[in-house]
This record gives sequence, structure tokens and C-alpha cells, in this order.
Amino acid sequence: MKTRKLFLILAIIAIFLSGCLVRSIHPLYTEKDLILVPEIVGKWLNKDGDEYIFIKKEKGKSYSFIHINKKNVGKMAPVNDTAYMDAHFLKLGGQIFMDLFPGDNEQMDKLQTTLAFHLVGIHSFYKILIVDGKPQIQEMDDEWLEKMIKSKRIRIKHERLQSDDGIVLTASTKELQKFMTKYANEEKAFKKPDILSPIQE
Repeated sequence: MKTRKLFLILAIIAIFLSGCLVRSIHPLYTEKDLILVPEIVGKWLNKDGDEYIFIKKEKGKSYSFIHINKKNVGKMAPVNDTAYMDAHFLKLGGQIFMDLFPGDNEQMDKLQTTLAFHLVGIHSFYKILIVDGKPQIQEMDDEWLEKMIKSKRIRIKHERLQSDDGIVLTASTKELQKFMTKYANEEKAFKKPDILSPIQE
């Protein structure tokens, strides 16, 4: 088993946008759904100075995504807080969505085999806006989802983690797409966008 294809579930909570993520066992896409988003390619900074790098892979419609969480370097992370992931894009409800899943990460090679065996790969989803040629990333609001599930206004398959009491979606890809299509344009379903600016080199 290749440990570099596994995902350190404790790290994903801290490596991307602030707050808790809406996590899923299954992907949001199938291969036939994938689209290219040329505007996303490049090196970007958010308002906190975190670095986002998107690189189009040579084959297919997938991208390499590198996220460097500058505010956590030397604090939460033992070496650095750099995540290497795979990004896939599709359109649902007239909106662009991104699915992130662990990609090659040399740090994963250093994990002890037994520990690596017990880690589970998960997906996280984001809405992508392209404004004036620049990407904006909107995370789904986990608090909104929590309230909707508790009030039974949303019925979607999920489990609750004992570790952080967070929700992990267990719905199939088809069910996830139906869910995202329904709420793609619901303002309350997403947090404020993370606005990216190009890195001048």
C-alpha cells in the first residue's frame, strides 16, 4: 500500500480555509462531469497571505493543488503546513465546484505504516467564482448544514465523528450532485468567498 496516496485526516482540518470543513467519503464528480477552468491556473494569495498554487496536469482534466498555510507554519505544523492535493472541477446548478482530495505528498512517506493504514481519504467541496479573471473560493458553511440537518430540512446520508463531533457525508456521488445542484445558489449555504490575488513574480 502506498502511504503517499493516503490522507492525514487531522491535517485537512487546518490546511485549507479557516473553520471546519464539510467532508465527504465519496467524490462530487465522475470523470464525465469534469471541466477545465483555465482561470484557476497560477499562484495566488488570499487576504491572510496563504499561498494557493494550481497546476494543470498533463493528462485529463485534473489539477495539482498546493496550499501553504503561512499563519500555521511553526505553530500548528511540526515542519511546515503545506498540503499537496488533487483538484477536480465540475458545474452544478450553473456554478463551478471544486473537489479536493489528497494528492502526492512527500511528508506522507514518513508516516509509520500502521498509522498510515488507519487513515481514511476524504473529499471536501468548494464553490468557485471567477470575477474579473480572478478566482474566489467559497467553502460550504458547516454550521448552516448542521442546522439544516438537525431541523430535518435537509436529509442527506451522513455520520458524525466522535473525534470532533463533525459531520462526514456518506451519500453517493449521484446524491451529492443532486444536493449541491439544489443549493448551488443558496447564499446561506456558503461562507464568504476567499478572494485570491495573483502573486507577482
